[in-house]
Amino acid sequence: MRDGIELEGRERFSLVDVGQATLRLVPSSRVAPGEHFRLLVRFRDGAAPVSASFLLRVHPAKAESLIEVYRGKRTLETYQQEAREVRAELVRCREENSRLTAEHEAPGGLTGLLATGTVDKNGVSGRTVTKDILPSHGNALDVIFVTTYRAKTAVAVVVELATKAGAQPWSAKGATLRGRTGAELKVLRVWQQQRIPLGDARSIVVEAEAPGAGVQGPFSLKLWEDGPRTVTLGNVTFP
Repeated sequence: MRDGIELEGRERFSLVDVGQATLRLVPSSRVAPGEHFRLLVRFRDGAAPVSASFLLRVHPAKAESLIEVYRGKRTLETYQQEAREVRAELVRCREENSRLTAEHEAPGGLTGLLATGTVDKNGVSGRTVTKDILPSHGNALDVIFVTTYRAKTAVAVVVELATKAGAQPWSAKGATLRGRTGAELKVLRVWQQQRIPLGDARSIVVEAEAPGAGVQGPFSLKLWEDGPRTVTLGNVTFP
């Protein structure tokens, strides 16, 4: 029902395009990470359910580019599409479970790295890339030092960040590593020993999968907290 759309804070979206069977939403630059907007969509055929509601959350780095909603009488194609999505998710979960199980059962230290195949006879290569990094002007913290590493199946970025004068302590909540084409490396973990206190610096480690030796970059690294402050570093390369 094209005239039955209710979008909270509609004036804060730069595009609200209501079609016959699709709805396109583009938030404006005025929205802030962590904000929520409620969306209500009503259907025009009178069948149950008569509407669908959504809670949209602004994320500092990620977005769902496409959400498909199935309702009412379903065609064979919709069931096939749903089955493909379930199979893909099942494969992803099995791979993640296998990785976690292997890490849990393996010993610690260098022995564990060898046992899980993370490191081979070539060891780990490292590179200091601080001078090559292109920090964003809107970064919430200052970049002190950046080092990148490569093992057989993984890459890592170690970033030393310092809080700016008058800023509150900062703790990384998540990260993305995105290439020039928009493709992302799968981030395995973001590790930070403690929050970055006022007027001090701490290191953050971001580890990602890198199945191919050709994964060198450049990449854009984005870190965010559980709040609005983010850190974006461009031209991140790996050995």
